[in-house]
Amino acid sequence: MDYLNYNLEIDNIKNFLNNIETTKYFESRLIDDLVKHSPKNIYSSNNKFKYVLRKNNYGTRTLYYIAGSYNREYPFNWRNCIKNKHNIYDPQYEINLRVRTSFREVIKLGTYGDYSRKHTIYNKDIKQRMSVNGCDICGVKKRGQIDHYGVFFVDILDSYIKKNNLSYNILYEKYIKFDNNLKRWNVNDPKMINEWLWFHDQLASYRILCETCNKKKENKPILEHT
Repeated sequence: MDYLNYNLEIDNIKNFLNNIETTKYFESRLIDDLVKHSPKNIYSSNNKFKYVLRKNNYGTRTLYYIAGSYNREYPFNWRNCIKNKHNIYDPQYEINLRVRTSFREVIKLGTYGDYSRKHTIYNKDIKQRMSVNGCDICGVKKRGQIDHYGVFFVDILDSYIKKNNLSYNILYEKYIKFDNNLKRWNVNDPKMINEWLWFHDQLASYRILCETCNKKKENKPILEHT
């Protein structure tokens, strides 16, 4: 694989989108070329595509497309198109990522959310979350992030999946969906939400890290939970 061209293409699209106004529809030959490489095979020579950037509740901008005369907006993962173009797209990775993202949203309803509200605060001046008492390792207050300490979040999730005889594919097909209003993937089964939240909160413990220390962290793998 030509990583240089791959990274240059990623940067090129990022720079292009950074100059696009949010909520304003636009057309682009640059994005049209990526549509042809979509893993979902959404391209059709009979359809004219237009695009729009939408913000979710966390301020992250996501690209959407509208094909032909249809008015419905669909999320468009341009990064996956570039991966597919360079033959490095992994559909199982994308399924796992969507499942993990959905289950991460749920934990904000439990002890994770409680810990975040107690130990971090949003600074409007610099538009960043800051830790109240500083990073537990270096003391820096900027970019405070909640870290699953002792065991990884993904290990807790994998243990939950194993305990309930599930799989990432089953969860993806039956229990999560994309919410067009919230602009994100969510678990859509109330019973599973409650069960997962209880399971997670029995095992999770947290600490506050700055962004730099969080990238360098070391956690222990979870033991099989019974």
